[in-house]
Amino acid sequence: MRQMTPVLRLFIDDYRAAARQAPHQHDSLHFSVVLRGGVTETVGGVTEYAGPLSVVVKNAGVMHANQWGDDGARLARLSLPRGTITDLVDDTRRAIDWRWTRDPLVARPFLRLIERRQSGTPAFAADDADLLDLIAAFTARRADDPHGTPPAWLAETMERLCDEWRPQLTGAELARGARIHPVYLARCVRRWYGVGLGDLLRRERLRHAVSAVANTSTRLSLVAQACGYADEAHLGRDVRAAIGTTPGRYRRLLGMGKTV
Repeated sequence: MRQMTPVLRLFIDDYRAAARQAPHQHDSLHFSVVLRGGVTETVGGVTEYAGPLSVVVKNAGVMHANQWGDDGARLARLSLPRGTITDLVDDTRRAIDWRWTRDPLVARPFLRLIERRQSGTPAFAADDADLLDLIAAFTARRADDPHGTPPAWLAETMERLCDEWRPQLTGAELARGARIHPVYLARCVRRWYGVGLGDLLRRERLRHAVSAVANTSTRLSLVAQACGYADEAHLGRDVRAAIGTTPGRYRRLLGMGKTV
């Protein structure tokens, strides 16, 4: 007998501001993307903070607790009842029980699925091209994974980059904070993270810009200015190149949901 292709349904959920959810589990495999707001999720003593365009995979039965942000959150969720990621991948070594990523390349196919839902498609077979892209992106080596274990000073510098980013932040300033030469910092970033220091600074600028697009009604021209873009067109090109849609269209994706 031919085995049926799994089907995942897509839901949009709103979560109340500052709400807490005690440890709980689901009987479905979930892929979720944060569209606006934020959430802190804890599994087995490990805590992750997720803002807009962060994506998680969570197998059925994973015990987790959530703290929703001060402004609540809106998430899109793909659900496979009684499923696990193992049901969807070719190599079980790539199967994970729980993982968050902030890589916009993973969010990109998820946003395409959300746009298709708006056009009347509420469910997707596991062999759907956009869903395959999502699963492949998620189970590939993550862009933010270091190549091995970076030295403690470099990991701390990367945390500073995320925590203290502003448009004026430079590689030289990060190097001064670590008490090393800027060229040495750039070389170590490329060695351990596989990208240039400038790429990491631009990635962080994009993250802040998307957060402002998702979480505020600020005019896009002002978002561009606040995040260090030359103009609104520059912001639009950067966002579209990363996630496959424009800032304005992304905001329109947010106009749906139900409160949990």
